[in-house]
Amino acid sequence: MNVGAAQIDITPDFPVELSGFALRPQPSDGVEDPIFARALYLEHAGERLLWIACDLIAFERDLVERFREWAMTVLGLEWRQVLLSATHTHTAPATIHLTAAGKYSEPYVALLAKKLEEVAQQAVAATQSCDIVTAAAPLELAVDRRGKPTAHVDSIVSALALRPRDRSEFTAACVNYAMHPVTFGREWCRISADWCGAASRGLSQVLTGEPITLVSNGAAGNLNPPAMDKPPEFVRSLGQRVCDAIAPAIFAANSQPVERFAVRSETTLLPLEHLDPAGIDCAADERLSNQPSNWVLADPIREAVATWREAMKRIVATGGGKVVPLEIQVIRINDTYIVTVNGEMFSRFTAMLRARTGKNLFVVGYANAAFGYIPTREAYDEGGYEVETAHFFYNSFRPQRGGLEMLVERAAAMISSI
Repeated sequence: MNVGAAQIDITPDFPVELSGFALRPQPSDGVEDPIFARALYLEHAGERLLWIACDLIAFERDLVERFREWAMTVLGLEWRQVLLSATHTHTAPATIHLTAAGKYSEPYVALLAKKLEEVAQQAVAATQSCDIVTAAAPLELAVDRRGKPTAHVDSIVSALALRPRDRSEFTAACVNYAMHPVTFGREWCRISADWCGAASRGLSQVLTGEPITLVSNGAAGNLNPPAMDKPPEFVRSLGQRVCDAIAPAIFAANSQPVERFAVRSETTLLPLEHLDPAGIDCAADERLSNQPSNWVLADPIREAVATWREAMKRIVATGGGKVVPLEIQVIRINDTYIVTVNGEMFSRFTAMLRARTGKNLFVVGYANAAFGYIPTREAYDEGGYEVETAHFFYNSFRPQRGGLEMLVERAAAMISSI
């Protein structure tokens, strides 16, 4: 397999609003640690993949589509052969439209688009023949923040590492763990990659050759770090724990030549809980009536609900709001499968997919475009922020009950066919 890797600093040198929390002091007030776009380019037996992982909350669909069009024109890649993933850090510039949770920065997104093109060209131009190392290790670190009867944690950290044959130095690595990068909390207003940046730096330093290390988040819709509102040294310690968990497994694994490499992409229409205008008013009024007037988040909730009410009525008036297209990518490298979805799936998605297929796999969330939470069927009866409130901030109807389970079946079918 020919492998190229590159990274580029995507930290803005101008103030931006940070994305992910309501009631945060805005705009940004300096940089705690730089944020990066890290690119991995793979080619083998006629198949290709360009994967760029960014220290951002997520991407809007139009940015992904524009970048894919550029990659097709300039690099000759097919649409399915391009993957943009975000670590989902809540201390980076606002690159998606979340009501009352950081104002979308058009100047920053324009800068980001140029940086993505630059790092992609660097990775494609720097290829060398490599073997692959795959590894997984247990890690009890993330917690289910919901406190509900169906609590679940994905306690596996996974990794790929690539190095030239008969050499000890690694060219690139990818590490995957499911845990929201929200450790700094909503009062923090300095740019940072959160624990993901520390994990990337730590693994690059411990692996020989200081490889460029991509970090991806898993199905983490219900998973938080063990504590929030913590200082930088605590955040760094979380990233180091991820590194310390997976590094021995990487060193213990044997390098293997790549014999199977395939990339597939499929768009699935996820059914939404469609409402008519009267139903929209009823849902909005019910949400507003179920909160104390003196609650600290009362004002952001009111703003989000008001914006949602008008946005949903406009969408319904044009015949929309019944489904949302979600892209599932499946990447097979030998007997390891990478499954990407552009949503905030609950962690049971990964467990169900592993049980359904029996394959060695990991899930990359926040991939290719932004969509909100995709809960398990049982979560609808349990309630909580992800089910009752988040869709107002995301300006969407909720997925219908059973949507996550439907995505598991679609992903499993793709895995069986690849």
